[in-house]
Amino acid sequence: MIYKSKENNYKVLNSLETFFQSYLVERDVAKTLSLVTDDLYSLGTGAHEVASNKKEFENLLIEEIEAEPSPIEYKINNYTEKDIVDGVTTCMCNVIVRDFLTRLTATFRLCGNEYKACNFHLSSATAMQEDREFFPLRFSNNILNKMKIESQKKLSELIMESIPGGVVGGYLEPNFPLYVINDELLGYLGYTYDEYVHDTKGLISNTIHHDDLDSVNQAVEEGIKNCEEYEVRYRMKKKDGSYIWVYDRGKKIISEDGRPAIISIIIDISETVELQNKLIREATLDSLTQVYNRKEATKLIELDLKKSKSRAILLMDIDNLKTINDACGHLIGDDVLVALTSILKANTRENDIIARVGGDEFIVYLKNINKEEDVLNKANKICNDFKEYFTKECENANLSISIGAVLSEQENDSFINLYRLADMALYDVKFSLKGNVKVTTIS
Repeated sequence: MIYKSKENNYKVLNSLETFFQSYLVERDVAKTLSLVTDDLYSLGTGAHEVASNKKEFENLLIEEIEAEPSPIEYKINNYTEKDIVDGVTTCMCNVIVRDFLTRLTATFRLCGNEYKACNFHLSSATAMQEDREFFPLRFSNNILNKMKIESQKKLSELIMESIPGGVVGGYLEPNFPLYVINDELLGYLGYTYDEYVHDTKGLISNTIHHDDLDSVNQAVEEGIKNCEEYEVRYRMKKKDGSYIWVYDRGKKIISEDGRPAIISIIIDISETVELQNKLIREATLDSLTQVYNRKEATKLIELDLKKSKSRAILLMDIDNLKTINDACGHLIGDDVLVALTSILKANTRENDIIARVGGDEFIVYLKNINKEEDVLNKANKICNDFKEYFTKECENANLSISIGAVLSEQENDSFINLYRLADMALYDVKFSLKGNVKVTTIS
């Protein structure tokens, strides 16, 4: 029995429902395993229900289904989900099995065209569950009210140890003085507790990358103000000086001494962020030269054209590169392209745009330049540096650069128009005398 949300825009609800249908109702081990990743990490409500990979999860499934092969009815309610990063979504809900209420946090990763589970964490309202018992009895919450202080402390420690990620708490005061931290997070960072307190001076902000601190402060301030909880991604410093990317979801609490504080679950998302950055690099950069590709350069130049008052485009290609490719092979030709990239970087500013737009053709987009003389000098310097470099490296290469440039001060210009004018200028250079520069000015 499945509780259907009225929302239709959930990404992983169908994947979660399919998983529980295969697992609890159909009791199909193979089908259930097809819905999870190889690096699945699963934490159940029982001490024995821990799996750190797909094989261990398979062993748990087989054991459970052999012990109880009959279909088991269930219900999902209070469902919600949030994207952590592109292709990774976390959901939270209640799962009711035979009137036993569990709380589920699950993470799904996009694999091809479908989402597969890579993390499960089931928790119950009680820590009392018999060994090898998969669906324990539900005890009254009144038990907690009757617990002694020492028992409550032990229960809190057990919960902290069971959370799938690090836990850290700080007082809502400047620099977030440390309130609590668990061993899992200390393990992420490579610290013992005493080392962490010493190195950070007991301030959580000293663990946060300085470039991310303002965004963290803003996320906490706005989240606490609006709904007393927040979520944010940032880099956290390890003992060895390196950084990990973390997802931090926190909530406001009042500590035992009456001071406002926040307590957060910290998940290491470094691999996910690196994968995301890799995909971004592949989508925006030329794989050989690591400068922008044509698509990304066009987008960035179009954006700048809307706000800049004067700019120039240099369109260039390498003369006689085909001769090098034919005589020495394309690997040597690739070395030439990489060398040209280094020369272009040395002759441009950090905010200028360099792109390989195809073959041996490159574009340099110069921002905030308004004198034709400056454009001409810049282009000639690139030509001369390239010729000088290859005269030293290979005297008989006979390589040079031809450049067609356009300087524009038009307010409503477009990349297509500037590219067309630069291409016409480059054609004139190639037709008349290779290895030279021609600049066209429009205003």
